[in-house]
Amino acid sequence: AADSGDGTGASGSGDGTGAGGEGQGSGGGGVATKPVLTSSISDVSLFEIPAGGREARIGTRTIVVLGVSAQGRVTSCRVSRSSGFPNTDAKVCELSYDRIRFEPARDSAGNPVPAQFYYQQTYFERR
Repeated sequence: AADSGDGTGASGSGDGTGAGGEGQGSGGGGVATKPVLTSSISDVSLFEIPAGGREARIGTRTIVVLGVSAQGRVTSCRVSRSSGFPNTDAKVCELSYDRIRFEPARDSAGNPVPAQFYYQQTYFERR
């Protein structure tokens, strides 16, 4: 292990040696493998039909950035690309917490770590 000291690590800054040592801070580590989606929102009937009927949603999608815990659970949700229907976008985030699961990201030592994941929810196929 390296000597302790002030500095920055791959995941942030702190006083300490980072991964593999002692100290206070969040240095070292980082994400070596990304989260793997194991469960998604598959029932599109959970989304309300927007003004204009189902035709308005053909081919539309919402892309969200999900925070994923070291346990593979969604901890946060932010819309990255709107479907154009705010209520539908909000429903994606609402359902994400209950329905979406992951095999968590791992650091270089194989330990589960928090990470972000870009998730795309589609509603209907293009005709």
